Amino acid sequence: MSYVTSWSFSSWDMWRECPYRYKLIKIDKLPVETSPQMLRGREVHDSIAKYLTGQGPAPAIASRTTLQTIEELRNFDDKIVEQQWGFDRRWEPTGWFAKGRRATWLRTVIDAGVLYEDTSAEVVDWKTGKNRGGYDDQLELFAIAAMRHLPSIQHVTTRLAFVDHEETVFGEYPRAELPKLIEKWEGQVAPMLADTEFNPRPSGRCRFCDFSRSNGGPCKYG
Repeated sequence: MSYVTSWSFSSWDMWRECPYRYKLIKIDKLPVETSPQMLRGREVHDSIAKYLTGQGPAPAIASRTTLQTIEELRNFDDKIVEQQWGFDRRWEPTGWFAKGRRATWLRTVIDAGVLYEDTSAEVVDWKTGKNRGGYDDQLELFAIAAMRHLPSIQHVTTRLAFVDHEETVFGEYPRAELPKLIEKWEGQVAPMLADTEFNPRPSGRCRFCDFSRSNGGPCKYG
């Protein structure tokens, strides 16, 4: 029997990198030290959210491109800011911690977004750090979430805005692609939901893991 009944992009990405690390954090609830990078990420997201909702000053970030995006979003009255969207097993909107027949299966946090009058929408995710590539999966999942949460939307633009660099990554998704995207993600997440062993997946990143052997953790690798 699987231990995993719900997921998010970040949890799936963690499981994909190492199922054992996923188990220790998400199932066994072992503590993980909060890094300076994680703290800054939270601070940046919080400061942008407060500015977009008129509760704080402009965020102190380096990217002029991202600041321009923030200013553009701030001018919309009907905007999305740090919303938590839950979906059930049929990809239908539900609560963040729903139980029973409509139990939460997928959780997605939307940093910012806007619904345009032409039935298109844009979803923006703030990124600290460098652009390391390989963001297609995350862009797709944002698009699925937007089209399932907002059924009138016919086209979604997804944007990753890097707050420390003059870089932006875009994705464009018409509603016609939604069935194909859902089918792809059904396949990608299935092994995680069926996993009952959570075996380690050793890599060059093991030595940085809180649970590695060299850091005094329970894993035999690293």
